[in-house]
Amino acid sequence: MSDFVAHKEEYTIRLGRPDDYERIAAVELAAGKAFVEIDMAAIANDEPPMRAEIEARCEKGHLWVTVGPDDHAVAYLMIDLMRDAVHIEQVSVAPAHAGQKLGKGLIDTVLVWAKDCGLRAQLRHPHDISRCAVEHALLRTSWFSTNIRRISFR
Repeated sequence: MSDFVAHKEEYTIRLGRPDDYERIAAVELAAGKAFVEIDMAAIANDEPPMRAEIEARCEKGHLWVTVGPDDHAVAYLMIDLMRDAVHIEQVSVAPAHAGQKLGKGLIDTVLVWAKDCGLRAQLRHPHDISRCAVEHALLRTSWFSTNIRRISFR
């Protein structure tokens, strides 16, 4: 899909495959730990997506992964389609690869895909925390706010 270089390591963004599940689960568990630092333990303790969910999203073309030269997922993004909008359900980056704009690369890829499909992009919060509280907490973090502020979420 797209290739780019970040901090001397080459990464590729591609559609996810069912065999990416173990890496996606590991990325989710590791990335979730960052939420402990901002007092959002409920998110930090969230379980990774189930294998069946990953397989279904792969079948629909609703999961993108960023892979290194070894073709192992180090970041992923999942979407849902609702009416005329792409809802970004989840973006996670392995902490060992943080700060290299991998989340931005995934978001940009989905934005182009959404535009090409005539869709708009939105962020969806699946947790039982009010959207306002989640946005306020997340926007205080540098690892989240940079990308979210530039995208129109309704």
